[in-house]
Amino acid sequence: MSHRTDNRTPKQKALEILEHEQIKVVMKGLWEIESLTEDQKYEVELVDTTQSISGYTCGCKAWKFSEDKECKHVVAVKIFKKGYTPKHIVFDVVSLNSTDLSVEQIYELINR
Repeated sequence: MSHRTDNRTPKQKALEILEHEQIKVVMKGLWEIESLTEDQKYEVELVDTTQSISGYTCGCKAWKFSEDKECKHVVAVKIFKKGYTPKHIVFDVVSLNSTDLSVEQIYELINR
């Protein structure tokens, strides 16, 4: 899928990265994320907000050229740090309880 025709939000892309287990902790404050579409890895580093408005740096072009410094890789790290819950776990929980919310809605609520 070309990034030019991809209308998904950075959060939606970040959740896809997490669902495919493409993120790993290298050391405290440093994560490595494998691309889903290319043979490439990106490093996301926790930094002081004087270095980056988001508090993170990333080696991707989207981060470099964005004003808010919130690329999909940074968003993935933020969700991961908060305690990411995989979709299959959400599905299992939803199937045990009756609710008007869909698996997708609950998944988005848990991983915001």
